[in-house]
Amino acid sequence: MKLSRAFPAAGLAMALAAAPLLGAQPAQPRNKEVAIRELLELTGSGKLGLQVMKQMIEPMKQAFPGLDDAFWNKFFSKVNTDDLTELVVPVYARHFTQDEIEGAIAFYKTPVGRRILAEMPAVVRESMAIGQEWGRKLGERAAQEVRAAKDPDHTL
Repeated sequence: MKLSRAFPAAGLAMALAAAPLLGAQPAQPRNKEVAIRELLELTGSGKLGLQVMKQMIEPMKQAFPGLDDAFWNKFFSKVNTDDLTELVVPVYARHFTQDEIEGAIAFYKTPVGRRILAEMPAVVRESMAIGQEWGRKLGERAAQEVRAAKDPDHTL
C-alpha cells in the first residue's frame, strides 16, 4: 500500500519540477554583436593585438631613434585594446553568420579549442619572427635584382 502511494507522489513531484521547463519560453537568440564580442574575448584577440604591437616596438624605436624608453612606455600605457575590438566587431559581422560565430565559440570551449588558444600567443610570436626574417631576405633579394637590372653585367 505504501508503494502504491509513492508512485503517484513521485509522479506529481516530477510533473511539478518539469512544469517550468515545459511552459518556459525558448531563450531569445543573442545579439550577433554580443556573440562576436564573446568570441573576441574568448580568443584573446585584444591580447594578441597587444602582443603584435609589442613586437613592432623595435622597428618603431629604430624608425624614431631619438625617443627614449619612457616615451614608448607612456605611449603603450595609453593603448586600449577595447578600441581594436570596436573596429573589429563590424568586420566579423560582415564575414560570419550568427551560426558561424556561435560554432566558433562552441569550438573554442572544447579541449582542442582551448589548447589552440593557449598556444596561439607563442605561434604568433614565432610566426612574426619568421615573417620578419623572410621579409628581410626578400628585401635583400629585391635589392640585388634592382642592382642587376641597372647593371646587366652584374650577376645574381
